[in-house]
Amino acid sequence: DGPQRGEMESEIAKLGLRDRVRVLGFVNDSQLPGAYKAADLFVLPSEYDPCPLVVPEAMFTGLPVLLSDAVLGRLDMITPGETGYTYRCGDEAALSGYLRQILQDRVALQHLKEGVARRMERWTGEELRNCWVSAVERGLAVTSESRQSRQ
Repeated sequence: DGPQRGEMESEIAKLGLRDRVRVLGFVNDSQLPGAYKAADLFVLPSEYDPCPLVVPEAMFTGLPVLLSDAVLGRLDMITPGETGYTYRCGDEAALSGYLRQILQDRVALQHLKEGVARRMERWTGEELRNCWVSAVERGLAVTSESRQSRQ
């Protein structure tokens, strides 16, 4: 949810995609696994996200991932053509091209899902711990920077 939800829904309607796109808004943590499993692809087009935990969450449910290159702390989880793709942040043509490529080819989508399953079978407890530690450290650094800029 947010101030641009109406604009997004209007654009989805203009493109004739109402039957293929759902704008869920807030999803309670207890419902996230079901939401992930209902999806074909996880897309995170953020302009800044230093270490999102949502990427491994999505991948643990079998979703290939499409990330902007501004999602710094998760780029290493994506092997292009195997677990998903990355694109230059703000490059709408690249984003839409990947969406078309992935979602119009069920065989390619299945290949990505199989690649994600193989990748997450190798994901270790140490990587999970490092994921959480990194997210907390980056969050603290942002908070500290914000505090210093206000002084």
